[in-house]
Amino acid sequence: MKKNIKFFALFLFIFGISLSNIPFYALSGLIDSYAQGRNIVDKAWRVSQNDNVVDTFTSYRHLAEKVRVYEAYAATLQYVGGAEASGNSAAYNVSLSSLAGGTGGAAQAGDLVIVATGFVQTSNLDPGVSTAGYAEVADLYQNDTRDANFSVNWKIMGGSPDAAVNCLGSGSATNGAVCEVHVWRNADQATPMDVTPTTDQTNNSAIPNSPAITPVTSGAVVLSLGLGTGAAADTSVTAPTSYGNQADISVDPSNAATVGIASKAWSGSGAEDPAAWTGWTTTTSDSWTAVTLAIRPANDPPTLTVSQPDGTGDTVTVGDLYNITYALADPDNVVTAAMYYDTDATGLNGVAITGACATTAENPTTTCSWDTTGMTPGNYYVYGITNDGVNPAVNDYSPGVITINAAASVLTVGISGSQATPIDSGSSNTYLGGAFTFSINAGSASVTNIKVSNNGTAGNLSDIRLYYDTDGTYSGGE
Repeated sequence: MKKNIKFFALFLFIFGISLSNIPFYALSGLIDSYAQGRNIVDKAWRVSQNDNVVDTFTSYRHLAEKVRVYEAYAATLQYVGGAEASGNSAAYNVSLSSLAGGTGGAAQAGDLVIVATGFVQTSNLDPGVSTAGYAEVADLYQNDTRDANFSVNWKIMGGSPDAAVNCLGSGSATNGAVCEVHVWRNADQATPMDVTPTTDQTNNSAIPNSPAITPVTSGAVVLSLGLGTGAAADTSVTAPTSYGNQADISVDPSNAATVGIASKAWSGSGAEDPAAWTGWTTTTSDSWTAVTLAIRPANDPPTLTVSQPDGTGDTVTVGDLYNITYALADPDNVVTAAMYYDTDATGLNGVAITGACATTAENPTTTCSWDTTGMTPGNYYVYGITNDGVNPAVNDYSPGVITINAAASVLTVGISGSQATPIDSGSSNTYLGGAFTFSINAGSASVTNIKVSNNGTAGNLSDIRLYYDTDGTYSGGE
């Protein structure tokens, strides 16, 4: 009896676990851990920016959906993290080796580094960075008792990423200088600024209010950047409503400066107008400057692979159909590929294939049918070319050749016509009206003997003359 009770209790325990969410949460946790460890998912993006994706899963059937969400994130802009520093008179460095708030780590080759830096002053000076390679997109000055000097800059990290960025000081020990950095991955390498950044500024207030901007590229991320002056440091400022990845810093050596950056995924249409920042202490002696910019995501080039012909079993006869096997994909654009044949596997100087292979659609693995009618017998490589209109054209040659053989020669012999008029005795040069024909579909053939027989009562055939013609029409001059 005790043994049965123990078995029954064990059964209920296992059954309860099986029907609970414990296995799901365990497996889901493994997926989360893997995704984050591989930089597939930007935690800050998931939590703070994407209001349209519900990342709450309560049953096994959501696991596939969760994986698909992660795959989508892997192709988007990723917030790596932020870094900051402050100073006063002299220039100072912000390290790019321990970024926080995003996927983390150091800035890598290809990452977009955005620097918002400035200071409080009593005149219009020159804020910015001294590190080489940065492009300044805004240099703003707002006059008041405490003047705002603000600079926004960006740089795509090269093969040896910078370990730090050097931000310029205010030139005065009593005027605070601040520098905030955002680092993003998967930004467009050629044009990371999706559109021209917008700016705004005013006096009698320290509260930045970034102006509206209208991105043009799906997947763009909007950044609100602002600097305000003050009588004291502001350590509890809040980004505009629905903005995440907030990073800010404030310093007060006597006159304070505060700078902040926050981001939001663009909706995909229309203007994005960030609300004003909040939590800034303000007086009529203060001033602010603000910038709104949009980051353009990278546009991945299409991928194209021509796998057949590979030279094995790829022999046809002129006039046959041959299936070219290829794989074509583009994560950003709808593309097609055009197929060509070439006598070698280099130069892209072949001849376009007409018909179904002239414009082939995207597909992980598929074929297009090549009609070899009219081809000159020989060995040919096949290559494809595709272009998404953004990146350079992509091409791929087949690993082997297709052998196109000549069709077998077929000689056809026939007769045509019949005697058109009676022939009287003694008549000469009379056209009988009948003929025999022969044709060959390929190559050539030699006629070595023609035999004419009398199967009636035509009498003497010794005076028959034979003529040849190529158009089948007798005109008397053959």
